[in-house]
Amino acid sequence: MKESEKYVNKEKASFPKIEFDENYFYVISKRTSENSKKKACLKELALQKVVIGRFWKMKLTAN
Repeated sequence: MKESEKYVNKEKASFPKIEFDENYFYVISKRTSENSKKKACLKELALQKVVIGRFWKMKLTAN
């Protein structure tokens, strides 16, 4: 098992379920052109998940 896979499995077990609603997408898309709206949303969501993931990883390893 790769190091990254271990982290993903640990993440699934302890990661709080986060719901992103319509408003969240709307706020992001207002800052981008119509053309790249969807791509920006996905990129932003991925970034958000990485940041939150790092935070949880720090919390888990700190204990």
